[in-house]
Amino acid sequence: MRKEPMTEREFDFLLESSLPELPPSDVTKWVNPWRTAMDRILLGFAFQGITLHFFLLQYILPAIGSVLLVLGFRSLRKENLWFRLCYVISLFGLALTLVTLMANATIYGGGVTQFLLGYTIPLLGVDLCQYLFFWLGFRGVRKKAGLEPGVASAFALLVWNGIICWLALLEVGDMYLVIGIGILVVYLCILRCLWVLSTQLDEAGYAVQAAPVRVEDGLLVKVLAGVLVVGLAVGYGFFDSYPMDWTAAEETGHQEIKGHLVDLGMPAQVADDLTQEDLLDCAGATEVLVDQSFHPFNPGREVVTTRGYERFITFVYDVQELQITDVAVRLDQDTWKIIHHFQWVVDPGFRGTESIQFWPAYRKSEGWAQEGGWTGQLLYDLEGQTYTAPYYSLEEETYTGQDWFGGTYTSTDVFAAFSLPKEGENHRGYGSYTIREVQEGWIADSWINYTHQLSRIQYPVQQATEHDKSGAWDNYKYKTVQYALQFRMKDGKGVMN
Repeated sequence: MRKEPMTEREFDFLLESSLPELPPSDVTKWVNPWRTAMDRILLGFAFQGITLHFFLLQYILPAIGSVLLVLGFRSLRKENLWFRLCYVISLFGLALTLVTLMANATIYGGGVTQFLLGYTIPLLGVDLCQYLFFWLGFRGVRKKAGLEPGVASAFALLVWNGIICWLALLEVGDMYLVIGIGILVVYLCILRCLWVLSTQLDEAGYAVQAAPVRVEDGLLVKVLAGVLVVGLAVGYGFFDSYPMDWTAAEETGHQEIKGHLVDLGMPAQVADDLTQEDLLDCAGATEVLVDQSFHPFNPGREVVTTRGYERFITFVYDVQELQITDVAVRLDQDTWKIIHHFQWVVDPGFRGTESIQFWPAYRKSEGWAQEGGWTGQLLYDLEGQTYTAPYYSLEEETYTGQDWFGGTYTSTDVFAAFSLPKEGENHRGYGSYTIREVQEGWIADSWINYTHQLSRIQYPVQQATEHDKSGAWDNYKYKTVQYALQFRMKDGKGVMN
């Protein structure tokens, strides 16, 4: 039995030998708050900086990146002021992302996007501030760990995002196609260097204590996912159509004017649907021209025929849901009232947003001029009662679209935006305007382009008018049919062309 007192060195050796082995590095990596937080932050930056426009990744990846940034900076917010500011900005970015994602499930998503575009410069400024504060916070942490404060990679991340913001403001989309790979490689190299610098803090023995939180990370992620799912469900369920002001129709009277128009050749349904204002405009009409057509909104059926060695495939439409009736009413010697009337003779199924793009006769013609403004209304029947509503909007708009070759163009057209009710039958409506002949010999060429939403399944949700203005082709979401009323003057009378 040892009687001499134990020396301090012997005591330290005995204490060290009694401790269990340290856990392997692949375990400590995940329990180290610094390493976990930095991995989340760098991955969040990566998801937000890399944009992939397929499989909705342009929405999914930035959303995941926003969540990772919040989780990462939440753990480090007690380290210094700069990380605390980064945390505040990440919360703002996450809130903005969630609002945008949920708004995209409604017909108002495009409006929210346009609103945010009006604040592009302030939002880019906030984004750059986050990278600036991240650089300053990283410098502060390295100083506390006794390392050189130089973190060129963090500063390079700030510069890189500044260049990207500058390019975005210049709208040099074609430049991204040329230098896109180089930009991506540089970005990944910067993030890799930052990850290496963060590991140096581990090797230097730097450790942080995660800031206390009331909601664990896993629960927070579940709550955010739940809010998003509920928001998307509400958007698709309750904000898929325009709010329309439907009221019970009142008797317009003026049966003698209706009878006179029908005698001249106007279909009775069109005459009955005219407002009192439009009926009075037609009082004393001397001539009526009518052109009627039917249009399918179903895929039809494929019919294969052979002729010798040739094989022909055609599509037959047993049902054509939409009837378009174009009417020209001569009011006096030089003035005509144009009426584009539509009627759903078969229920097309889903009803979301509808759009009519009018190309009036005065649009690109020197022979005809506009007289007065546009009029029209919507109607449907339910249990013997007719209901009417004005269009959600019926106005001339100037917009920028994309042509078939990828270029852009600016055009001014008349658009009618509306939604038809899911109940009732015989849904119909019309748009009307008046033209005056100013030069002889010009054909009156008036077009109606009707766009119907085929499916609820789309993200982001796009209004039918937005589809028209984009210049997009028909797809599973929308289909557009076109028809034109064309006539000319011959021997003092109107003649269909």
